[in-house]
Amino acid sequence: MVQLPNDARLKRYVGLGPPEGTGKHRYIFAVLALAAEKIEIDPEATPALLMFNLLNGTLGRALLEGWYES
Repeated sequence: MVQLPNDARLKRYVGLGPPEGTGKHRYIFAVLALAAEKIEIDPEATPALLMFNLLNGTLGRALLEGWYES
């Protein structure tokens, strides 16, 4: 298994982090069903590059949406 760096360039989930007093923030998590058993991608690739490469190989997608307010 490979974990790509996130938009903060960290290879981990950084959790919720809206600035104090800025109201509700929406978070969306996506799960994809792929046509391939394995994906070959550079371990330093960005999430955007991964999603671009999956455009034509996605069979289905589910979204989980949540809100957080600090």
